[in-house]
Amino acid sequence: MPAQPDVAGGRRTRFLPVLAAGIFVCALVPLQLATAQRAPAWNIEQFTLPNGLRVTLNADPSTSIVAANVWYRVGSANEVPGRTGLAHLLEHLMFAGTPNAPRGTFDELLEDAGARSNASTTHDRTSYFEWMPSNVLPLALWLEADRMQALVGTIDSATFHRQLDIVRNERRETVDGAIDGRGYELMLGALFPREHPYAWHPVGRSADLDSLTLHDVREFARLYYVPANAELVVTGSFDRDSARALVQQYFGAIAGVVSDSSVTPRTLVPARLAEHVNIVAPGDPAAPALFMGWHTVPAFSDDDAALDIVARLLAHDELGRLSELSGVAPRVAQAVSVAHYSARQVGFLVISIFLAPGAAPDAARRRVQREIERLARDGPTALELREARGAMHVQLLDRHADVMQRAELLNYYSFYAGGPAHAEADQARYASVSATDVQRVVRRYLLAPHARVSIGSADASRSNAVPVHP
Repeated sequence: MPAQPDVAGGRRTRFLPVLAAGIFVCALVPLQLATAQRAPAWNIEQFTLPNGLRVTLNADPSTSIVAANVWYRVGSANEVPGRTGLAHLLEHLMFAGTPNAPRGTFDELLEDAGARSNASTTHDRTSYFEWMPSNVLPLALWLEADRMQALVGTIDSATFHRQLDIVRNERRETVDGAIDGRGYELMLGALFPREHPYAWHPVGRSADLDSLTLHDVREFARLYYVPANAELVVTGSFDRDSARALVQQYFGAIAGVVSDSSVTPRTLVPARLAEHVNIVAPGDPAAPALFMGWHTVPAFSDDDAALDIVARLLAHDELGRLSELSGVAPRVAQAVSVAHYSARQVGFLVISIFLAPGAAPDAARRRVQREIERLARDGPTALELREARGAMHVQLLDRHADVMQRAELLNYYSFYAGGPAHAEADQARYASVSATDVQRVVRRYLLAPHARVSIGSADASRSNAVPVHP
């Protein structure tokens, strides 16, 4: 491994919250802005190292910072029942230290140089990213290459158990102890059979975490944490020739070429519900919730953009179709959100309703059903559709303008759409969604059988509660 590069100056910074790639959060914006601006042309160079590492360079002289983003094409969908949680645990272990950068050094070196870093794990991928002053890029690339090369040989029993305890606690706080996290996990268990790769939360099932071994982690890392299963994106202020030389210097000597087939999740038969599934789970009666979920389509499928538009039409602040649940008597909700999750091999749309005190889940469900049927019958108004399409467009502009988000977006496009320079096509697919498209996908997907999860409501005392996987 080449020696650690020197970085002059710097300051300490705090970590920022992790961003979830591929999940769009839209903001209301002036419509004329959405229609007048286009994302700048992508200035991209791509190459692949002999060891299989794919590299995308996106130089941008208009900024003074740079971002590096490494995606390993592995997530919870690559796991098997009994060994869930490995991908997320490895995310934690990647910060646990190596012989060249012992425990704590990774964060300290970057923070002292004025850089920030974080990581996230989804069903499909694990992402590691740094954003920093341009002079810190050599340090960030050295650290990323060092842990890519040294991870498997570095993990020992003490490190493994220390990070496993942290993950168990994370699960207790964000899944077992959080109504939205628990609802998401129960929804996955309702939508997919137990053996299905998308049937569990990326943090892993509790019993599986308790049974994981150091051998499991090492074998998982040997298979997936190799250059040929990774893609590096560098975007922002940097010299292209220098960056190319740095990538070759730090990553070029790492071994581990594997065939693509060995790291691809198995092909799945699309999951569908033949009838409504109702799950009732105990919880805090003072904070009841109802979750409703439907099967949809994978990312970048033909109906994906229209379903994203539908999610926004149903719930966007006071403008969404479901806003009346929390604002019109009888008030049945304190808050409502709608998310369309498009993964590599599956998709699902989830409506989350945090019920008002004393509200019955069935009353909320009936009002949701009424709005869905109305949207299917009448379609969106011209104003609604313009606002939704414009908001998706502006969101893409915003993500392009932010260097760190752009690096994540380039990896997202490369993984899900087949190439990093997909912004133009992405803008076009949202702009082309029509009122007829909205009606069609609502009828096809949201009038089909769906899953319902009630937590902490009066229904939890009913004796016909359906057992669930987690």
